[in-house]
Amino acid sequence: MTSSADRETLPEEALRVIEQFTDALWMERGLSRNTLTAYRNDLCGLAGWLQKQGKMLIEAQRQDLLAYCRMDTLGMVRILDKLREVSRNAP
Repeated sequence: MTSSADRETLPEEALRVIEQFTDALWMERGLSRNTLTAYRNDLCGLAGWLQKQGKMLIEAQRQDLLAYCRMDTLGMVRILDKLREVSRNAP
């Protein structure tokens, strides 16, 4: 889970993309607050990891996502599903 301190270190652009995405999910699918929080936490975790790799969330490539997923094999399917959604909604 991502703490609020972790979120504070993320670039504004990453936070904006994550918030726009979760807002769109809420409007389009009416997802619960808990589900949106889980999406937000997972994406913030990915964004933080990418930042340590010198990359931005919106610039992530397949190999980046696979490397991240190898670290969290149990959450891989959930993370990939969220990333597909983000890429479909990216500006």
